[in-house]
Amino acid sequence: MVQAACLAATVAMRGQDTGAAAGGASTSNQTPPNKTVRIAGGVIAGHIQTLIPPAYPPEAKAAGVGGTVILHAVIGQDGKIQLLKVVSGPDLLQQAALDAVRQWTYKPYLLNGQPISVDTTIMVNFNLNKPKPVSPSEMNP
Repeated sequence: MVQAACLAATVAMRGQDTGAAAGGASTSNQTPPNKTVRIAGGVIAGHIQTLIPPAYPPEAKAAGVGGTVILHAVIGQDGKIQLLKVVSGPDLLQQAALDAVRQWTYKPYLLNGQPISVDTTIMVNFNLNKPKPVSPSEMNP
């Protein structure tokens, strides 16, 4: 848990402006109101408050299609999805991933104590969970 918090702080610091403003004053302690920082998907996943699982599309299930849909997302200061686009993944699973993730909410990400928009990647896994065949030697009455 501590390791994740340290990683989040490191990523947040990389995304903040630490340069000097035109007047020579440092802006490192101030967050511009509409700034968006890039945060790793694994870090922002710890901020999920509402996670709606995707519905497995019947046509994908019938075709035996599984896999991972990768989405690019911008999460607003209020923790709601503002922008969501498919990066990659099986065509039959993309819409289900989009529909589910649009409903997700996040705890607002704070930078310098202020909520900030986050640019991140979300991975949605679809697995058919096919049962493993049982061999006759494993069947004991």
